[in-house]
Amino acid sequence: MENQAVEGDEEESLSNAGEEPNGPKWSVVVRQKMQQAGMYAKHSLRTPMLSGFRDYLFETLGVIHNKQEVENVARYLYFMDPVNVSMDFVTNIEKTNLFFNKLRELGLCNQTIFNYLKNLRRFIGYKTTATNVAANDPPLFQACVHFLNVTNAIRKKLSKGISKERVVKRFNTLTTDSLQPEGCRRLLEVAKPEFLNCIHRASTAKTLTVKHQLNILYYLEALLILKHLQRPGVVANMTVEEWHKRVPHNFTSEGTSEKLVVVGVKHHKTATQQVATFALTEVEERWFDTYYTKVRPSMINEDAPEETFFISTSGVKIYNVSNDLRRFHDLHKLPNVTSQMARRACETLTLTEYSDIDKCLFSRYLSHSNLTANSHYRQKTLHNICLGSILVRDIGKRSDPEETRPSSSREGLPASVGTPRKDAFQKLLGEFPVTLEGCVPKSRDCRRISPSHWHYCRKQWGDRQHKIRVKHVITAFPARRPSVTTLTQYIQENKWKHEDTEVKLLVKAWKPTLMKYWKDCKVLGDNIRLQRWKGLKCSTDAESGVRRVTTRRVFLKGEVICDLHGDKMSGRKGRIMKTTEEGSKALFFYNDPKGKSWCINTACSCHTEPLLHFMQRSRKNFNVCMSYSKKFGVILVAAKDILAKQELKCRVE
Repeated sequence: MENQAVEGDEEESLSNAGEEPNGPKWSVVVRQKMQQAGMYAKHSLRTPMLSGFRDYLFETLGVIHNKQEVENVARYLYFMDPVNVSMDFVTNIEKTNLFFNKLRELGLCNQTIFNYLKNLRRFIGYKTTATNVAANDPPLFQACVHFLNVTNAIRKKLSKGISKERVVKRFNTLTTDSLQPEGCRRLLEVAKPEFLNCIHRASTAKTLTVKHQLNILYYLEALLILKHLQRPGVVANMTVEEWHKRVPHNFTSEGTSEKLVVVGVKHHKTATQQVATFALTEVEERWFDTYYTKVRPSMINEDAPEETFFISTSGVKIYNVSNDLRRFHDLHKLPNVTSQMARRACETLTLTEYSDIDKCLFSRYLSHSNLTANSHYRQKTLHNICLGSILVRDIGKRSDPEETRPSSSREGLPASVGTPRKDAFQKLLGEFPVTLEGCVPKSRDCRRISPSHWHYCRKQWGDRQHKIRVKHVITAFPARRPSVTTLTQYIQENKWKHEDTEVKLLVKAWKPTLMKYWKDCKVLGDNIRLQRWKGLKCSTDAESGVRRVTTRRVFLKGEVICDLHGDKMSGRKGRIMKTTEEGSKALFFYNDPKGKSWCINTACSCHTEPLLHFMQRSRKNFNVCMSYSKKFGVILVAAKDILAKQELKCRVE
């Protein structure tokens, strides 16, 4: 059976045209109708036209999460022509109208149908602006322009329907019990005891589980959204640089004084024209600082975005803050309150409780548009930001004296904890900079710099050097984990001062990188040339007599197992050999990035015992898959974490 090898940065599995028999079982009635009507059937996203559209969205327009948009276009193209992916649909306006009418008949709301149309029109824009269709095919270009003009009528009709749906939602909000600010912040009260326990564990350097990390992360997200009424984009796009540039301010008003810290976020929505700002109390600032210094470092991995302040437990940027907030509500068995609901509830209450000046400050704190902002004010000041923060915090409830209490509050960390240690550590770095080749400063040197915190400084120095060395080792060995012997030899060649136990820790901390970082990997090239793949064993089963390939060690997901080695031939010649010779089991077929078919005979003449020739093949229970590299050819990588002494099974499509 033919095996399709795709590039390393491609998705491992993309749905083929039509509905899969084991597809998702939708619980929503509308989705069930869509599935039964075959409206979820789509062309493969691997087709050149759709893959080019995806690259255009990502590289040209900067749309990172574009999978849904490409799938919507793939469903439309399948409806227009289930066999081929072409631009013939631009001349078939009647069937296009039928597509959108069918979506309406199945119960989709106008906003969802509008999204389909918007994605389709952007696809037409891709063909007319990012390709040479105007020069290569003028009639098709004119047909695309005509298609955009014709679909304007559909867009206007859908826009009117969306307006009517919004009126219905507002009517339902008016006739039902309105949400109060106390109800919006109910989650913060219920989750606070457990959060304080987790933040205390983090501050005292105790071990944190994933559950503890999630609790801290979710609570801080909820604090910004439900208490400070910030948009989810503020949480998702807040950077480390913006946290470092926070500004302390002693707020004084009407005889009251309070120390606040103002944080500004530049990018928080699609078209950012206002800087999002919020003011944290001393207690809240220590919570955020504990997350940044104690919790966040343990969540960072090789692929983690260094500039993003909030990251998920898997080490990547938070995908959807609203989903995190919903999960946190579900965890504490409370009704979900979104950012928009909380902002609307508090804004409504300002109409009766606040003066016009206070309403302006409140609106400014919520980072409203320029139209609202310019009608009242133009330039933000620290005093107004802090005053707006207090107005937002106190709306609908009495002030909590414990939250404005100075640093002696039992809920926060003492203000003195951490500051002398950090100063001592910075002084140590001044005398002993962290380098790859150096060794941890001696105890007497650390005691000389800080008699009280010398142990902390020495440990922090070693931890920082360990992270640098781990990153360097991963760069030097991007594809396969080095053995202790290999890494020891590498360290000796680079003249690193180290302890014997550190080599094992570096090997244990190793993780595979993406295929695009393999091009300079000399070790991988030597393995392919010499066909020396350590960690694998080829043996014969005593009962069945079948040859099998098993692992001698653990392989991590994404790590190179071996290459698809053998005599290379064209796909046509391989198919002829497959029908005429008995050794068809050793034939593997794949397509290169240009779509040309190739075949590799793993029973090659240059090696007596090729591993892949005896590797079992499976459609479902596989743990090895194939990826294509321009420099190294077809590479077999671990599809998931594989334990030692497990049989390898290659994926077959």
